Amino acid sequence: MYIKFQNNLKLAVGGEWVMPSGKAEAAAFLKTHRKSRVVDQKIMGERVIGAYPGKDPGTHSGAYLVATLVPNAVVVHEMGDGQWWVTAIRDGIPLADHDKVCDWESASRIMTDVLAFNPSATLIGSAPSASRSLESVLADADKKTLAAARIASPGAALRAAGVAVGGIALAGLVVWGGWVFIGKRAAEQAPKGSALSALAVEQQKKQAAEAYRVQAVAAIKEQAAEFVRGVPAAAAIAYARGAVQGEGLSYRGWRLRSVQCDVLAGTCKKTWIKSAHGAWHIDISDIKARAGIAERAGVESVNATDIAYDFARPAPATQAIPVARADGALMAAAIRDLYSRYAIQITMPTAAVAAAATVPPAPEGATPVPAALGSTLDIKANGPLALLEAAAGHLDAIGVKVESFSVDAIDTLTPSASMSGKLIVEVVDHGAL
Repeated sequence: MYIKFQNNLKLAVGGEWVMPSGKAEAAAFLKTHRKSRVVDQKIMGERVIGAYPGKDPGTHSGAYLVATLVPNAVVVHEMGDGQWWVTAIRDGIPLADHDKVCDWESASRIMTDVLAFNPSATLIGSAPSASRSLESVLADADKKTLAAARIASPGAALRAAGVAVGGIALAGLVVWGGWVFIGKRAAEQAPKGSALSALAVEQQKKQAAEAYRVQAVAAIKEQAAEFVRGVPAAAAIAYARGAVQGEGLSYRGWRLRSVQCDVLAGTCKKTWIKSAHGAWHIDISDIKARAGIAERAGVESVNATDIAYDFARPAPATQAIPVARADGALMAAAIRDLYSRYAIQITMPTAAVAAAATVPPAPEGATPVPAALGSTLDIKANGPLALLEAAAGHLDAIGVKVESFSVDAIDTLTPSASMSGKLIVEVVDHGAL
């Protein structure tokens, strides 16, 4: 099938294209198409063969001729009688399975698919949005270009091993490697006998990259929300106080000495000590039964002077933690203010620890999505319980999320407390993802 132009130029269209991996594969293709007319050339160092069946397929390969003149293009040209010629070209090579004669609906679908993957391609032909007509492109062909595009019998010696096709941009091979025809690597990876085309390979890559991006962005945003959530100091203190008050402070000569709570895990450890006047007995089950936690108790230890056991309590709800200022001077001033006003000892390192989201690995060729979440400083505070309670609002305001809280010396007039957690010093804005 061909399109006839002036000067007896009959453009062969609807060809079958291969990039053989060696002489044997080329010979097999030519033998299969021994009754066809072929163009057999080297493009960018690779042998490319196009075959056109029929008694009178034309005089010149349409796809090859356009490829030498416009290396990145999509041709959609009306032939009449409801038929359209459509072909796709990348890096000066016609794409396999994309040199067809079909109806407008099929041609339009191929055109849309190709332009979606290669929006910089020149649209040639008589499609409504074409930037150049096919006639204007062919007018640029000189005698040498026309000679290289001529089709002949498979036995003719048409191959020009060292031909450098004018206008082909080698740089495109790096950026658009998956588009280069069927691609030897793509062909090797495809199942034996597969008709997987370069467009299909590139489509798979793009779909994999898009799927990765969707999953990575979702994971980052979910983990970013968790990064700024935690248990504020006021809630952690209330949680520990509830554990202290829930079982009373003394029982049968034993005094509650300390409560250590992991506010994230929802577990606490209580330690009872023998009073100065002696204890009635050392039966830990009696103490636990009184507290109503016999079935919830965990690890326990009993000796002559103290009784300790772990038990579960529903963990306090996490909340969005105010983000601290990243300004080091302001942060230091806030810490000094807490120390001077409440006589609370606060310790933390000088270097913040960066946090990053866990995301799936980026597939080959995909741009990794930045996964940074922000940074935190480990912070510890201790002092009299009453003063730590008074400072809780300030700890919450500077961006502290508490991980553990302990109350000690409960059986004295001045119980002490200590807490540890994270001070949020920086949060990455993911609004642009």
